[in-house]
Amino acid sequence: MRVSSISLRAELTFFLGGSRPIHVLPDWEVLPYDIFSPHPDIISERLAALAELPRVNSAVLLAAADTIGQRLAPRGYVDGRTFNVAVGDKLVIEPLRARLVESGYASVAQVTAPGEFALRGSLFDVFPMGAQTPLRVDLFDNEIDAIREFDPDTQRSGATLKQVRLLPAASCPPRCGLGQAFAGAIARASKAIRPGA
Repeated sequence: MRVSSISLRAELTFFLGGSRPIHVLPDWEVLPYDIFSPHPDIISERLAALAELPRVNSAVLLAAADTIGQRLAPRGYVDGRTFNVAVGDKLVIEPLRARLVESGYASVAQVTAPGEFALRGSLFDVFPMGAQTPLRVDLFDNEIDAIREFDPDTQRSGATLKQVRLLPAASCPPRCGLGQAFAGAIARASKAIRPGA
């Protein structure tokens, strides 16, 4: 779907003359019970589309039929875990770290993929979901001094931004205790089948 959606998006842009935004909701590209997780780029593109759709009056959504049949994150989940940071804002590190982890971001030593962040002294690197490049936020004490795009391979800074929107990094809300409940149900079923186990 990925290649065909890119070409279809280009064709629609041409025929619509840019009159409507075109969003792509890509397929997970993994089977429901596969041990693999979807690629971070796919999750990123899906979250970007889900965050934008409620904000437009008229748009085109490209999605495969089986993708439309999949459950989506509730709108309140995406809106509630999306936040903006701008130059001049106060940014306290520990609450920021907690908020990013709650939103599904992974704390890493060096940012390379969507959904990762790194805090090193007065530098805060983050690869926002829905973004093409990671961002470096320079802090002066607790205030955002600058926001710049950067290349994760060379670590060189690029374009300067005034503000950025951080979408959640997980595509669905965590189910509190669901993993433990599932494991408990499996253990009970196993004992029922093999009482001595």
